[in-house]
Amino acid sequence: MTQLEEEITQCYERDFQRAVFACKNIAAQHRLKYVQLTPDHPGYQVDYAASSGDEIFMCEYTTKNMYLMCFFHELGHCLINKRGWKADSKLEQEIQAWNEGMEQMINRCVGLEITYPMIRFMLDNIKTYIKQ
Repeated sequence: MTQLEEEITQCYERDFQRAVFACKNIAAQHRLKYVQLTPDHPGYQVDYAASSGDEIFMCEYTTKNMYLMCFFHELGHCLINKRGWKADSKLEQEIQAWNEGMEQMINRCVGLEITYPMIRFMLDNIKTYIKQ
């Protein structure tokens, strides 16, 4: 690895660490527990997140944008559950969680560019809940 590549990698890692730190603080502000899963945890997989009750479970991510998308989606689930909102279907619940999460992300991540791959990821995720 060249010195320039190493500097870029270090810069990216610091940026990613700042994103993780910010998300942990956001979870705490909403009185949610942020749980970082490790590779030895059953069901662990890269680029995976989940939530249950007042907990958000995050695995390792390949990109910061993917990490942010998934964190805020799970935050969306937690926030709509705290409000007592009940969906008529799993599809409706997922759409509402994405909507709430993306609103939170847009409001908190000033300067974050929403890219086509991010939108594609969200839409592909929603499509998994549509019955054919």
